[in-house]
Amino acid sequence: MLFHNPQGIKLVNETEYEQLKSIAAGCARDMHKCKNEANQVERKFVCQKAAECEQTLSGPLKRLNISDMDITKPCVHDEDPNCDPKEKLITTFLNSPSTKEILGVPAHVTWEECVDPVINRWSNYDMYADFTPYISELLDEGLPVLIYSGDKDANCNYFGNRAVALKLEWKHGDDFRAAEDRDWNDGGGLARSSHGLSFLQVHGAGHMVPQDQPEQALTMIAQFLSGEEF
Repeated sequence: MLFHNPQGIKLVNETEYEQLKSIAAGCARDMHKCKNEANQVERKFVCQKAAECEQTLSGPLKRLNISDMDITKPCVHDEDPNCDPKEKLITTFLNSPSTKEILGVPAHVTWEECVDPVINRWSNYDMYADFTPYISELLDEGLPVLIYSGDKDANCNYFGNRAVALKLEWKHGDDFRAAEDRDWNDGGGLARSSHGLSFLQVHGAGHMVPQDQPEQALTMIAQFLSGEEF
């Protein structure tokens, strides 16, 4: 995403890009070992090492004050850790007495976005656990699955999510891998679909797809819930 993206934005030069690729390869090895290491002491060490990769790989964005949620937008990470300028508006709205009353939320409960005490309950090992077998199980049982990403999102970027969709091991995996990418919703995105699995790259959206492209997001959800193929 930092060097190759639909927007044509070069956030690093080619030398830095090659260095980051090399670092990412090492991170992938550490994450794999974190998931599979039997020795508890060794696992704790390698999981901590893998956890540091996120900071390393996001370093260029932080130096440039660019949002990892949307590479076309600025973000001073020390001032706005979540890179969401609308967070204050959402927080004010959800914590207003009238909103709490309508939703049935007790007056003493306060809403916060991405609360650290909750996130910190997850260990490094938890963060790198492999959940793809559960997705494969859903698909093998005939339940539809939609994986989508905005193509300006560097955090949960479409390169990675697409790679996950292509590598899923399930009974129609080969059919999905053989399927072609095609235009979706008259230029709204790029879709691949087969036997209930759909991957959608939403054009012009960052991490918050419904916030950035509300009409496309509504069409996407409606299409998925109605069982239409992408």
